[in-house]
Amino acid sequence: MVTVLAAFAVLALVVPALTPWLGRRVFLIAALAPAAAAVLTVAQTPAALGPGIRERST
Repeated sequence: MVTVLAAFAVLALVVPALTPWLGRRVFLIAALAPAAAAVLTVAQTPAALGPGIRERST
């Protein structure tokens, strides 16, 4: 999750610098961080909504 936050920070710094060269297409690059966050969230959903803590019977 820290990686996704770092990606948001890096893109926030890089996107303004790329705007003169890419114009409106820079928004496609800016959309990568939210898309990555959505994929990560969907990938971790089963672990978050799993069966919970199971105790061993001894």
